[in-house]
Amino acid sequence: MKKCMIITCLLFFVLSIGTAFAAESPFADVPANHWAYDAVKQLSKAGIVEGYKDGTFRGQNSITRFEMAIIAANATTKIDKANGEQKELIKKLVAEFEPELKTLNIRANPPENKTEPKISGEVRERYEWTKNGDSKEYTRLRVNLFAPLTDKLAFVGRIESENTAGTSSDINVTKAFLVGKAFGFDTFLLGRMPLYLGQGLLADSEAVGSTVAGADGIILGGGGKLKYIVAVGKAGVSDEDLIPGVMPGTLNLYAANLMYPIDKQLTWTAAYLKDKNSLLYKSYSTGFSYKASADVMLTGEYGENSSDFAKQANYNGNAKAWFAKVKYLGANGNKENSYGAWVSYRQIDSNFDLWTLGSINGSDTTHLLKAAGGVNGVNAMSNVKGFEYGFEQTLFKNAILSLQYNDFRSKTDGKDAQNFFATLNYMF
Repeated sequence: MKKCMIITCLLFFVLSIGTAFAAESPFADVPANHWAYDAVKQLSKAGIVEGYKDGTFRGQNSITRFEMAIIAANATTKIDKANGEQKELIKKLVAEFEPELKTLNIRANPPENKTEPKISGEVRERYEWTKNGDSKEYTRLRVNLFAPLTDKLAFVGRIESENTAGTSSDINVTKAFLVGKAFGFDTFLLGRMPLYLGQGLLADSEAVGSTVAGADGIILGGGGKLKYIVAVGKAGVSDEDLIPGVMPGTLNLYAANLMYPIDKQLTWTAAYLKDKNSLLYKSYSTGFSYKASADVMLTGEYGENSSDFAKQANYNGNAKAWFAKVKYLGANGNKENSYGAWVSYRQIDSNFDLWTLGSINGSDTTHLLKAAGGVNGVNAMSNVKGFEYGFEQTLFKNAILSLQYNDFRSKTDGKDAQNFFATLNYMF
């Protein structure tokens, strides 16, 4: 009954606002009537981008946002060949597919005359507060690399380091992968790459603050209206996030994802994630994203984990999890004073996701809530229930401030795990 009331409140919030923008799955279809297709056709005729093997862009068949982002990214490397009108089309494509381009580490503003590999970066200044805990400040530097290899393949890399005041930290390679179309697959990734499944409940390594950078492996995907991906790889967590002698630091993972647009507003997803021995993960989920209007997005997902660790913590039953989230608008680094706000509710059993591979549709979390021990036994994706409230705004071009308060408690005994953090990201 309580669950139904929460969902009803969130639905009322969506309908009462009236307009939605929110980040979609990168594997969602770009609608067949989207303006981007005409823009790409114009750029194709000018020799700036290339179509599929038959010289078309699939005719009446839609392509994914991820595929369109790759086309836009490659177009930025040939912007010196474009005239004024074509440059404006490229910039418009970059703005439209900014979330996917961020995954590819492409700076939102394409250079006017530059064809060599792109280097961009991001600095994050962050303050974290946790109830009954110490406050901490973190600085993170990311250096992003992008280089087109062919008209259909590109290299993406990321090097980053993060530390608190007065401490040192290692420099890590968190991304190094090939992305594009290859071997007959429309979606092809190989190397150290991000992993995104469903609405993020099982895996969303692009969520800010995620414990892991991704997985070393391969992702293959394609399909018509029903899109699919399959993935095989190995992932791990840092030493400070381990429980010594209890769980391993690396796992062989297998994953699959399905996505089907029911109509222009509603998309259904299903996902599966398992480690080789079903020790931490033997999970599935089903979820949806719903565009209530041009400015409001509602997402939700339900999942279960029947791994050994999950059953141990839940009286030999499956660990269950669900969330509902509504987001209004969204801050855009290209638009000064743009903003967004969101609220979500989560309820997750113990050991559902000890590594915090997943997130609540891209939601951020504190460093303490990423770790397996968490706060009072609460992890961001394990033994937690409560609301999350967030606000973000572009302070000036390429700089976004975000504020988030999590009114979390332990699902098992109700202990507090409330926290707040303020983050300033600026890109260069």
